[in-house]
Parts: sequence; structure tokens; C-alpha cells
Amino acid sequence: MNRLQTVTDPEQHTLAYQYDLAGNRIVVTNVQQNSVTYGYDKLNRLVTVTDAYHVVVQRNMYDANDNIIKKIDAKGYLSGDTDEERYGSLYEYDLANRLVKMIDPELAARNEPGLFTQAYRYNATGQKVKETDALGHSTSYEYDAAGRLTKVTDPLGVATAYDYDKAGNKLYMIDDGLGKATKYSYGAFGLLRETTNAANRSIRYQYDITANVAVMIDRLGNHTKYQYDNRNFLVEKSVAETGDRIMYAYDEVGNRISMKDDSGTSSFTYDSRNQLKRIEKDGVMQLALPTTTSATSRL
Repeated sequence: MNRLQTVTDPEQHTLAYQYDLAGNRIVVTNVQQNSVTYGYDKLNRLVTVTDAYHVVVQRNMYDANDNIIKKIDAKGYLSGDTDEERYGSLYEYDLANRLVKMIDPELAARNEPGLFTQAYRYNATGQKVKETDALGHSTSYEYDAAGRLTKVTDPLGVATAYDYDKAGNKLYMIDDGLGKATKYSYGAFGLLRETTNAANRSIRYQYDITANVAVMIDRLGNHTKYQYDNRNFLVEKSVAETGDRIMYAYDEVGNRISMKDDSGTSSFTYDSRNQLKRIEKDGVMQLALPTTTSATSRL
């Protein structure tokens, strides 16, 4: 069936995957034998994500058109006995199944009409033309005949314009607020090769075989080199001219657990939901974040 079964990094950390008969990924197990399970309905839509501690960390509700209309996180799941009672992010769509409104859990819990976090409007081809936040601030978007974004106007009326080459790559970005233009040029496979600002100073990029940025040459001529592991996570960044170097390490699920530079080593600790819990610098506590365990707490 050509389904991915395991992924093993250079440190021999392995993720194993299991699937149901429909090909849905239903279990992901790490090297510590902790598993995340995924539940689907009869239409193969993802409805639950459950962590290794049997806590439902995500619950999705859908309309008849397969649009997510409510997304409940772990705290929201504990806030009620039924999906209707539990608070979560609410989503509304137009007749073309385009998202037109999103209400965050805090506002949804207040159950007051007219409240929203983001509202959206679209053109006849389904492209977003206006986005309005909860304070009534609007950003508008314009497109060319090929459907490419040509202009963005922010709530203050400042416009940014874009131009493209025949391949659809962005060539110019002109900021009307500053009256400055940025030029873009590309190499093989459409990878960004160089950006040049209004002062004719450039930033150049080189890539590895997996299309990760391998070298970045800044406007001062400094060469920053990037190295990655087999998961394409950044593990080292160094500047040739200054000798500066930063090294990174990750756990089996991709959380960054350490960062080492000339000033020392910072360590990052996460809870069972992969949320940052603590930061230490050379063994000394720098930051401790509170965790929410109350079943009735609100976002």
C-alpha cells in the first residue's frame, strides 16, 4: 500500500505508524512507546485526537459539506459533557463553503450574538478580498486575471503591491507607505535566489539537495550556513565571518529541547501536550509557565 510505517532519525529515535482499512493514520507511537491515536467517522473525517494519557486534545465537528464548524481542544473538552456544551473555536461558511467567520473559544463561551474574531469576504473566484478583525480593522486584497495577489491594503490604508514573472514567481514588492521596492530573482525549481532592496543591496540564498536553505549571504557579505538532520530540522547555524555558532537538538516529536551558543546552553521542557513548560539556562531556571488542569477553566 506504500504507507509510511516508521521514521528513524540519526539518534535512533523512531516513530511508528498504524492505519485502518481505509488508509487513515490511526496511531503514532514514539520510541518511549507513547501513542497518539486518531479517530475518524464513517466519512473518514478526523473527529478526535487522543494523547498518550488518554486525554482528548482535539475534537472536530462537521457540517453536511464536511466543513469543520467547531474545533474543541483539551481544555474545551473538559468543559462539558456533550460536544454542544463544550466550548471551542466556531467556524461559519457561505454557500460556496468558504470560511466567512471564526469565533474563538473565549467569545464562543460567552454566547453573545455578533461577536467574532475574524470575518472574511471573497470574490467570485473564491479568493479572499477582505479580512476584518474583532475591532473592525480591515485588510483588503486585490488580484490579477491569473488570480495572483497584486495588492494588499492594511487598516491604515497603506498599500503593498506585487508583480510577477511568467512562471508566477514574485518579481517586485512595492510598499506605498515607504515608497520602496524589493526585487526578487529565482533559480532552479523556482527557489528564491536573491532579494534586492531599493538601495540595491542584496540577500542571496543557496540550497541543499532537499531545498533547505544551506547558505544565506546577507547585505553585509556575511555567510550564514545552515545544517539539518534527516527530518529537515535545523541543527546548526553558523556565521563564517564572525565565528558565531548555534546548535539545536529536538525530541522524537520535533520539540526543540536545547539551544547551545557561546553564552551557554538553554534547555526547554514540555508537558504531555507538547506545550512549553520550562526554560533553563545552564541549569538555572529562566521561565516556568503555569499549566491548566481545571476542568472548568476557560481560555
